[in-house]
Amino acid sequence: MQGQRSPSAARRQLGARLRQLRDNARLTGKAAGERTGTTHATISKYETGKRLPELEQLDQLLDVYNVPDESERAVFHELLDDASGDGWWEAYDDVLPHKFGTYIGLELDAAAVTAYESTLIHGLLETPEYARALLRAVRVTQYPDEIERLVEVRMRRKDLFHRSPPLRLTVIMEEAAIHRPVGGTEVMQDQLDYLLQMQREEHIRIHILPFSLGAHIGLNGSISLLSFEDEPPVGYSEGPTGNNYLTKPRDISRCKLILQRLEEAALSTSDTNALIAEAAKELR
Repeated sequence: MQGQRSPSAARRQLGARLRQLRDNARLTGKAAGERTGTTHATISKYETGKRLPELEQLDQLLDVYNVPDESERAVFHELLDDASGDGWWEAYDDVLPHKFGTYIGLELDAAAVTAYESTLIHGLLETPEYARALLRAVRVTQYPDEIERLVEVRMRRKDLFHRSPPLRLTVIMEEAAIHRPVGGTEVMQDQLDYLLQMQREEHIRIHILPFSLGAHIGLNGSISLLSFEDEPPVGYSEGPTGNNYLTKPRDISRCKLILQRLEEAALSTSDTNALIAEAAKELR
């Protein structure tokens, strides 16, 4: 799976390159729009990856930006082809939470994810049985077959650990996550054993924030930071107002600070393992 690129990554790369070409040509978005028979707003959507140009429109932009070299133009054509494809998760759009398909696309492209989970086991670390029990409890309006499709999504996301190189994952979880018996005793035993198994992987680190810590910087809700090899990081937060993507430098700096403080306050991996093992023992 080396070199895998999702359509969302291709959209972002195409947009960033078009923005760079426009800057090099010293044109405003309005001027670029006028010269290609479109609008400033449309140019902005191309550059942010929110909309894709047609091939003819792309070639017009490359003409305006003075890109005559056929090999360079071919790179843009390839990016457009990649960006026009469908990610595997789009087949699940009818059951996925709002905007979560965007997150899966970002996750696929990320080199590393650092996440804080306030109440539950992180989705990439769940067993199928835990995920199924959790989804049945929280998604009471969805049919059993829809729940199964959501479980499939969570399990397919784990393919990230089998690519080369694998996704580097650091998860900081509240102690409550390992004590809440989602799915009952047997399901939770297996889930805790799975956490210990995943902790042995070189590319995965799990830390627990103990109850004794009291109030801390992360109590406003779960948050993740997705880091990429050649693109700026993206933050993702979950809270009472819904899911939000963070891209502004100020928001990214705050996201990094929160996760850094949480990791510093959390138990070491060895102490985390001991706490998880003790919680599993109590269930037996």
